[in-house]
Amino acid sequence: MIISKATANFLLGTIFLATLGASSALAQDLNYAGPAKMEVRTFWRQAEIFKNGKGTETTLGNMERTIAAIQQKDLSFNMSSMAAEMTNAKNIVAGKNSAQASKKQESADQAKSGHDAINSRLAAGKLFEYLFQQSLTTGTSDSAKLAAVLAEYNAKAAELLALNFGARDRSNTHFRQVFAILDSRVTGTVNDKGSTVADKADQDDTQMLGDASEERVKVFFYRMQLVQARWDAARKLFPGEADYEKMYQAKTAEIAKFGSVEDVQKNIQKNNITEIQNRRLPAPEASDPATERLILDAFNRYLSDELKGKGYKAVLKGKDWTIMRHAITGVVLSRKRQAAVAYKGNDGKCYVRFGIIAEQQFVGGVFQGARVDDARFGGGELPCEFAK
Repeated sequence: MIISKATANFLLGTIFLATLGASSALAQDLNYAGPAKMEVRTFWRQAEIFKNGKGTETTLGNMERTIAAIQQKDLSFNMSSMAAEMTNAKNIVAGKNSAQASKKQESADQAKSGHDAINSRLAAGKLFEYLFQQSLTTGTSDSAKLAAVLAEYNAKAAELLALNFGARDRSNTHFRQVFAILDSRVTGTVNDKGSTVADKADQDDTQMLGDASEERVKVFFYRMQLVQARWDAARKLFPGEADYEKMYQAKTAEIAKFGSVEDVQKNIQKNNITEIQNRRLPAPEASDPATERLILDAFNRYLSDELKGKGYKAVLKGKDWTIMRHAITGVVLSRKRQAAVAYKGNDGKCYVRFGIIAEQQFVGGVFQGARVDDARFGGGELPCEFAK
């Protein structure tokens, strides 16, 4: 039996993402020498098995137990890179299980109901992929586009509900991958930020509402409503899943708490003054004028237009650059440095972004150039007298 094109594309994409993320994540933990050093290395050896295409449910279980051991030995250890690897690993296992289940299910369908049953299931499969597996492109700041995405999502959810394609509970192996994805959203192991709708309100999104513009608030509302629509579809398609109902109710309550667009604007205007007055630049962890100038120049080249301002002060975080190496060969690829950057907005006000990441590529034995990205760790307007 031939695996569907959608399933094949999903598997290839998942494996590619896992490979791409492994190098950077592993490099970030190379210098760790704390009490959980052995467990950290064990975790990345298990992750390498997935990178080589040989990961299984047993490998995944070993990774989960290793993370638990790390947390017991070192509560301060930053697990963010490992969380991303776990998501990749879970998706790979889910994809493999889904491919195997699809073969068995399609064979059974063909024997029982012929080509009509198969065609109906393929149509449902495409809708499931759209509703629960693909990005809804919430990075846009255009409220009209988000409104169109929301309307399309609800229409496709209604279309799927109208299809008669058999049982929709956990005994149906055809839905194993869908259940795995939804379950991971319930437990919060899927990172949606920047690619798909987040199941929790994004703190940085609320901070970026500082101008209280109607357009920005509408975008914020539509993103929340897209998450609500996803859980509404999940609870209706799988009515026996209590967690999906709870997630829907929680998102509904969150939206109700905000009230209307007008209510949000009023609250922002009321609270924004206090937040601005209390915001400060962080204390520098190192002083290096050359690096600070390098970061400021890159900030003004890559982020000035987006943030509508010009950087004038960089506050370094960490004592030095972090060297990024190839996961297998150990060859130096680049180096990274984090900083907070204060900038003067085109509106004459002062602002700060706390998570500016600078990176230099290692070419010909020399670190060259510098590119910066905003890691969206927060920030906003602050009094200019505290931004010097």
